[in-house]
Amino acid sequence: MDTRRDRDSTEDFGLPPGTRIESVEAVLASHAKRTGTRLERAPALVGPPAARAFRPTRRPPMALLTVLDDGDDRGEVVRVRDTPFVIGRAMGDLVIPHDDQISSRHLEITRQPGKGGWRWALNDLDSTNGTFVRVSNIALKPGQELLLAGRRYRFDLDAGVAPVGDHTLPWQATVANFAASLVEMLPEGDGQSYPLAPPEQTVGRDPARCAVAIDDPFLDPVHARFFRDGRGLWQLASSGSLNGCWMRVGRVTVGSACHFQLGEQRFMLKGG
Repeated sequence: MDTRRDRDSTEDFGLPPGTRIESVEAVLASHAKRTGTRLERAPALVGPPAARAFRPTRRPPMALLTVLDDGDDRGEVVRVRDTPFVIGRAMGDLVIPHDDQISSRHLEITRQPGKGGWRWALNDLDSTNGTFVRVSNIALKPGQELLLAGRRYRFDLDAGVAPVGDHTLPWQATVANFAASLVEMLPEGDGQSYPLAPPEQTVGRDPARCAVAIDDPFLDPVHARFFRDGRGLWQLASSGSLNGCWMRVGRVTVGSACHFQLGEQRFMLKGG
């Protein structure tokens, strides 16, 4: 993802500063590296640049929404021409009836004008299980819900270890005094808690390489790392894993492309 797009995502997309949506190109490149597939690139040209393919200039663009096949980066392509476009288990423009973790009306996709063109927004419709966007880096806040591969977790800070008198300060001011942990969220309640010791902890399936080793076949051997930045605030960075790191969002503007997940169904959105 280029620097300009990263800067826009921080300022305009409704994400905490330091959070980065993982680009579709990065996900596909990682998949190609794992499978040995070559990504074809256009040859360099000498002289005047080639003409650009025609695109509408007066009407709003459409988006391509791919309902990804299980375990693949391909799937059913749906063209989003009019918005709001609603996805749900029972109602909407796209119905996914076989996933009971998707709410009846779960998410709407909208198109809106932005700097230099149009952008696409995801708006969770107060769903029970939430909307998750694939990210490369997350600026963590207490209570932030995450998906690592296929399991759900919550990032916690234990206020019980903060010094007396600091409880009235913003959480950012006292974060260095809090014990951090990653708590697995199960249907019946909280599961195992994994302490996160500063300044950095790696998370993955390989106990020889990760301080926090989790027996999950969908995790990479080294899946992600949790670390404190120069301000003492916690961040999560993906290690380019196959199944990714995802954060729960309410409403977020995603620019031109992203991967998102509802229930156990993953999607890819590419806007015009």
